[in-house]
Amino acid sequence: MRAPRPQIKLLRPPGDLMAASFVTFSYHMYGNAIDTLRLEYRADGGAWTELWSESGDQGDAWFTEEQGLPAYGSAIA
Repeated sequence: MRAPRPQIKLLRPPGDLMAASFVTFSYHMYGNAIDTLRLEYRADGGAWTELWSESGDQGDAWFTEEQGLPAYGSAIA
C-alpha cells in the first residue's frame, strides 16, 4: 500500500493581496520511486490550480525554484 502524499500549506496573511508575491523553495528528487512535486494555488474557497510541477528522478542534486503567486487568494500547497 502506498503511503499518503505529504502536503505543506502556506497561508498568505491578510493585507494587500494586490501586491506581487513569490514562493521560493528547494527540492531534491532522486531515485526510481519519485512521483510528482506540485505547487498549487487556491483563491479563497475556489478550486486548486497547478502553478508548477516536476516529476520523476531529477538526479542527485538540489534545485531551487521561485514562482510568482497570483494577486488574489490566500493559500498554496
